[in-house]
Amino acid sequence: MAKSDFPARAFEFAGKTIAGKTTSKRGAKLVQYAAAREWADKNWASAYRLYREIPEKQRSVAVLERLLVLVNKLDLGEEKESIFSAFVADYRSMAELAEGLTIAKNLKEPELQAMIIQKLGEGLAAQSGYTPELFAAIHGQDPAWRRLEVLSARSGKARDDAKWLELTAGAAWELKDYELVLSTLESISEKKKKTPKLKYIEAECYRRLDDIDSARNAYKEYLKLFPKGKEFQSAVKQIRKSDGDLVAYEVISSGLLGDEGSDIAVAEMANLKERLHAYPEATELYSEVAFSNSHDARMSYKIGLNAERDGDLELSVLAYKDALRKQGNPRGHWYSYRLASAYYGLGRYADAMRAYADYFKIKLSDKQDQWGFERIVTNLFKGKSHRELQELVRYRVSKGSYSNESIQLNYGFLPLGPSPVRFALAESAVRKGPYQVAADILKGGDTFANKDGMNPDSYRKSTANKLNTYYVECMRQCEINERLILWESNHGSSVGCHPLALFRDFVATHPEGEFVHVWAVNDLTAVPSDVKANPDVVLVPLHSRDYLFALATAKYLVNNVTFAPYFVRREEQLYLNTWHGTPYKTLGKSMKQGILEYENIQRNFIQSTHLLAPNELTRWSLIDDHGIDDVYAGKVLLGGSPRLDTSLSQNDQQRLELRRKLGVCQEQQKIVLYAPTWRGGVSDRELDVDELIADLKALDTAGIAKVLFRAHRLSEKLLQGVDIPVTVVPSEIDTNELLGAVDVLVTDYSSILFDFLPQNKPIVLYQHDYENYKAQRGLYLEDSEVPGAKVYDRQELSDVVAAALSGEHAPDPKNLNRYCPYEDGKASGRINDAFFEDKFGSAEEVINYADVQAAKSTKSIVWHASLIPNGIASAGLALLDRIPADDFVVNFIVEPQTMRENPDRLEQFQKLPDNVRVICRSVVLPRSIEMLRDVATFKQIDCFPNDEFVESYFQAFDLERRRIFSDFKPDYVVEYDGYADFWLSLLASWGRVGAETVCYQHNQMFEEMVRKDPTLNRTFALYPFFDRLIAVSEALSGHNERTLARFIEGTPVQQTFARNLVNLETMQELAERSSDVGDILEFVERFDTTFVSVGRLSPEKNQSELLSAVAELKQQGIDVGLVLVGSGILEDQLHQEIIQENLSDRVLMTGQLSNPYPVIKNADCFVLPSRHEGQPVTLLEAMALGVPVITTKLPGCVEVVSLGYGELIDFDASSIAAAMARFIEDPKVASGTFDEEAYCSRVLAENVKAICGN
Repeated sequence: MAKSDFPARAFEFAGKTIAGKTTSKRGAKLVQYAAAREWADKNWASAYRLYREIPEKQRSVAVLERLLVLVNKLDLGEEKESIFSAFVADYRSMAELAEGLTIAKNLKEPELQAMIIQKLGEGLAAQSGYTPELFAAIHGQDPAWRRLEVLSARSGKARDDAKWLELTAGAAWELKDYELVLSTLESISEKKKKTPKLKYIEAECYRRLDDIDSARNAYKEYLKLFPKGKEFQSAVKQIRKSDGDLVAYEVISSGLLGDEGSDIAVAEMANLKERLHAYPEATELYSEVAFSNSHDARMSYKIGLNAERDGDLELSVLAYKDALRKQGNPRGHWYSYRLASAYYGLGRYADAMRAYADYFKIKLSDKQDQWGFERIVTNLFKGKSHRELQELVRYRVSKGSYSNESIQLNYGFLPLGPSPVRFALAESAVRKGPYQVAADILKGGDTFANKDGMNPDSYRKSTANKLNTYYVECMRQCEINERLILWESNHGSSVGCHPLALFRDFVATHPEGEFVHVWAVNDLTAVPSDVKANPDVVLVPLHSRDYLFALATAKYLVNNVTFAPYFVRREEQLYLNTWHGTPYKTLGKSMKQGILEYENIQRNFIQSTHLLAPNELTRWSLIDDHGIDDVYAGKVLLGGSPRLDTSLSQNDQQRLELRRKLGVCQEQQKIVLYAPTWRGGVSDRELDVDELIADLKALDTAGIAKVLFRAHRLSEKLLQGVDIPVTVVPSEIDTNELLGAVDVLVTDYSSILFDFLPQNKPIVLYQHDYENYKAQRGLYLEDSEVPGAKVYDRQELSDVVAAALSGEHAPDPKNLNRYCPYEDGKASGRINDAFFEDKFGSAEEVINYADVQAAKSTKSIVWHASLIPNGIASAGLALLDRIPADDFVVNFIVEPQTMRENPDRLEQFQKLPDNVRVICRSVVLPRSIEMLRDVATFKQIDCFPNDEFVESYFQAFDLERRRIFSDFKPDYVVEYDGYADFWLSLLASWGRVGAETVCYQHNQMFEEMVRKDPTLNRTFALYPFFDRLIAVSEALSGHNERTLARFIEGTPVQQTFARNLVNLETMQELAERSSDVGDILEFVERFDTTFVSVGRLSPEKNQSELLSAVAELKQQGIDVGLVLVGSGILEDQLHQEIIQENLSDRVLMTGQLSNPYPVIKNADCFVLPSRHEGQPVTLLEAMALGVPVITTKLPGCVEVVSLGYGELIDFDASSIAAAMARFIEDPKVASGTFDEEAYCSRVLAENVKAICGN
């Protein structure tokens, strides 16, 4: 045990010792510490036992969360009730109870939610409602409209309390309800003095309501808060901090802070114009300030910067020189870098070189080597590889006698950013000439060439994000290097597999010094000696700066697994993904875990220009089974397995030497290799060490053979410290070299069996967990398709291996033809010719998917929907199910992380039709700091002020589109949700490369913005970048066109409509599964008449009025029940209303149901009391099931009723109650007929026409 680890282990031991024996607070903390250690080590059962031993009165909310997670992980559902009861009985404060409610929601525990809500209701009643602190605990994370709703419902003293009023003003401000803000602030002023923030909000409300006189007076009061003489600057600073540059500009330009013509005011306006990429206007405004303030260096610099960005380099040079003159010292100053950039753009390289030298504070001389670069001994690195790219450059220039040619040939290998070698090269280049070389070298000396006005550290704070940004900067600033190759295998854990075989063939056929080979490797002990000895090789750690630079600039990329999620292949780069063998266990869609577990593998295949497949099974697995057959545009090389060349071309002497290394000295002794695959998940691997040791002992053949063991690379760490009873193959011996010396291979489901197959020697498949493995992971091949003897029991293993040693169980020739048709020991040369030279021979087959895509008859659609379980998801799934697969291929974008974190969305995802391809987006955003700034600016201003800003903003989404789809260009792009500006921006970017783009509208969008979500302004600003907006009803289309006219008038976007579909066959089948909801159906049968309402529990669905209507009917003595199906932000409130109205025996809230159709079908009537809708899918579904419907007089609802039947009502409780009473009296008022099949056929044609635009 390490000394530093002793206290931690001592505390853990103490906690385990007293577990179950202590009731003290201190003792409970020790037990919790011990449990947390077990949790960290993934000892789930032990962690659960310890957490349960913590006394109930001492359990924190964090302990509750861990217990619930472990109960689900260990499948101990029967213990939940006692955990729930203990928490609700022993909570220590209302705030803790509220925190527990959040956990219950996140973990999808409706029973615990109900218990906590009831306890919260009792607590609120006991203390006469909320306190501000409790409100923050319960509702602090709620959206503004929900907070405002709760605040508006307060009564008594709370209604006039200043704290409550401030909370109300804040929520109303977020919702942009400025009149409510002002009326609330007036009430506050009667109670207390307004804070500076509230004074600013008051002034802004007046301005935004165009009450300029009141705004001027309010701003006059606001300015009094700041130090005399600095009022203007201080106020502008605070406004910018609160609301951003655009608001600051609007306030200044309106003169509300004083003289809008002052230098400070003009400079602020210039700053905003610069942020919005309006460079000519910014230049003019900065010039105005500079004219009256001739000593301000920054103003001169700003003139130069905006002139440079506008393309006026001559003016920028003059301005930068003036700024440096005023500033005084050019050494190390950013102004010098900008001056150098302007000189460089003008082709004045000598001037550029001198300005760069000033910035980097280096002294360049054309007389003498000041740095001593040329004194480096030429053979310093001869005969060995390098650890840094600058090390290689130093060696090569030294070896080239420091000639101008050697400098020009090699400086391009220096990673972006400052380094001693870069500056030394520049110094040497000054003497050799021309000056452009020195300027070129220094030009790459700063990581961020355009960081003006931005601090990179403030944009990207984590190490990972900083590295991502460095990678993007390399992509944007550095050219592709035609002589740079990046090699990677097994995520940098080794130098091996196909990449090593290809590398060895390549260096054998190319002269030293022609290329630079960067190998990504984390463990230098894993590097073969010939690679270590190659002076053209640079060994760099994964994700290091040298690695990122090579990844961004190498012409050629070779990998046998995947590059990281931030990787984006540039158009000029060639990427060969070799994969690592023929798959026996399933990949992609065929995996039992599903493709969501391997999203980055799919993404890498899409990014590749070349894929290696040793046979047809592998080609099908990599392309078709990963769902990329419609989007992949590279080449598949069917030409054999380079890594097998070593074993297939091994001669007797090499084989003999290898046997000696393995400790096999007797010529007649045979070798048995046991090489099983790994178990578990990629990030959660499993290994039963005791079983493995027993298996190895069973392989003991009493000295007849030498038994060797090689663990899968993913299992190696799990075996550290384990005493293996047979010889473990040393790590420096490559597996594919090893196979040539092996006589019998014993494996299970590993692709090594296909690598060994060309040896034509016996194979034994020891598959003791066959049924379990097949069920959990999945296998591509049936028993009869796999070569080798099958063993399922350890007792048989020794006898079968002995038979194999005697010559039995050799592979059938048909297996060789199927799995190894190209294996002749020459695959490396063929693949290298195809990849590096684009040369193809007769011994391989090449499938060019660009030609395949060009010849296809189907149209490609990229589709996005969030799959939140609601009517939008139901309609989208129904449409996808009916889109004709003969005419269209749909590529559905999904975020696996989001699906994993939201089981309800995952459930919807699993309903996608089989013919829909799933394209995964990993949640990583590689962006430059300029991209981050422009995206942040758009979120502040909610608009696109000019074409320059549009172009700059979309660069971030062009990059993200390429990161997901590489070169793929679909025919059509569909944003089906139509809400989130990120997704609209991403999908709109496809229009920039020629795709037709459409965005659906599922609601009265303007009303959504006003009542719930002010950020929809950004969504509407993106509408002009789509070809068509598709509302889900004709009435809704007209309504949205009128209310959103200011966003789309004068733009090419077309407003149209296509109504929602329902999935008739699936819905009717599910409606018969009454066993799914047996308890709910018992409730339905309890009353003379039972109504059902299905929908999101949120204000626009109006369930509160529906509850009041049921209360009215109950008071009238009518035997009525109501089932509310759904979840949402109002769930807690509706629970409380049911209790307050004494409706607990009449109303059942079911939460979200994966199958609500039996409930709908068995109810007497469906009620939808919404205040605004698009075209409600639930109404269509109820009508398709023949259930009577009652709904409100919204355009979309009226249209649905006109297509079938139903009763129309107003929004209030009395109107709803009256309609329900009429139905009870005469069901015919809400009943009728609906030809659902004719409707769906007609509507499918509408949607196809709307998407395609014809």
